Amino acid sequence: MTVDPSPQDDVKLPLAGLRIVDISNVISLPYASGLLADLGAEVIKVEGHSRLDTTRGGAITSVLCDNQLGDDPWNRIGSFNLLNRGKKSLALDLSLPEGRVVLTDLIKVSDAVMENFTPRVMRNWGLDYPNAAKLRPRADHGFVQRLWSQRPVFTIPRPGNHA
Repeated sequence: MTVDPSPQDDVKLPLAGLRIVDISNVISLPYASGLLADLGAEVIKVEGHSRLDTTRGGAITSVLCDNQLGDDPWNRIGSFNLLNRGKKSLALDLSLPEGRVVLTDLIKVSDAVMENFTPRVMRNWGLDYPNAAKLRPRADHGFVQRLWSQRPVFTIPRPGNHA
């Protein structure tokens, strides 16, 4: 009996065919979108020239690949590479209208947007959930906001028995 092994390249991952725009930074959403990339989603990491992801500067861990600075140390930080593995990358100046037009066009052809700005940022760009949903009605919009961005923490209901 002979077995014809199928190559790994023929294996279809569960999220293959999904496109996700990731304009988040630090850990929570970059980690989550990294897992989505592991599962086959096309994840496009968007950063600004003047505001790079916090982990590029070694804020979380400053371990460099091979412990060498190299010609581009901002691309060699271990935590950044771990969190953004498998993603495509796009640099846009989102402070300019032209950069926001490109982001808007990208959202129009994507299945989800992941961001963790304060609420005013996406709203000021006209790309908060109500507006982004008009661009791509079936798209999902995932976000993580700081609890204190809208109201004091002590007014937020806690899980548990409140009977």
